[in-house]
Amino acid sequence: MAEDRTIFNSLNEQQLMMVRLLKKPLHEEDFVQLRQLATKLVTARLEAAQGAWEMRNSMEERERASGS
Repeated sequence: MAEDRTIFNSLNEQQLMMVRLLKKPLHEEDFVQLRQLATKLVTARLEAAQGAWEMRNSMEERERASGS
């Protein structure tokens, strides 16, 4: 019981809200759809971060090439 309180105390407000929303088990189809949507969201964020990183590195390469 004390471990549960420690875990809940370490969660932020969004995480607590998700735990409260998902207390009851979902139907299998709903769970699969939710998991797919979460995967799409994480993938989109990762691709955006990768694109920003590639653009930043590309600009740094151009700056190095033009400065030499």
